[in-house]
Amino acid sequence: MVSPPCRLARVRCSPAGWLAAIFLGLACSGLGYLFWYGALERVEASRVAALLYLEPLVTLAAAVVLLREAVPITTVAGGVLVVAGVVLVQTARDAGPPASLDPAGGARHGVMSHDTRGDTRVTRR
Repeated sequence: MVSPPCRLARVRCSPAGWLAAIFLGLACSGLGYLFWYGALERVEASRVAALLYLEPLVTLAAAVVLLREAVPITTVAGGVLVVAGVVLVQTARDAGPPASLDPAGGARHGVMSHDTRGDTRVTRR
């Protein structure tokens, strides 16, 4: 059975509502993506990705400041753990590649190298 095509409902929104929607699209999403890709050009993807865990904490801080939200101690403890994890990832030293590496999973020895774009190559000895 085929149903008739959906019709888009007319949206009735106040000017403040339209401004809020435009702000969400341009400022929050648009600037967020610009900052994200700007960071990816300068820093490893794994380090940039770790920063995503801070997003809920920024939202929480905004809720406390703007909406006077109460924050339970468990939320504070969780936030401290999240920040500690992000700091750990951001400050961890790169251990480098293993001494032997074989993409096929064998016991052959190879040398892994990274170029400036982050591409990985394995050279056989």
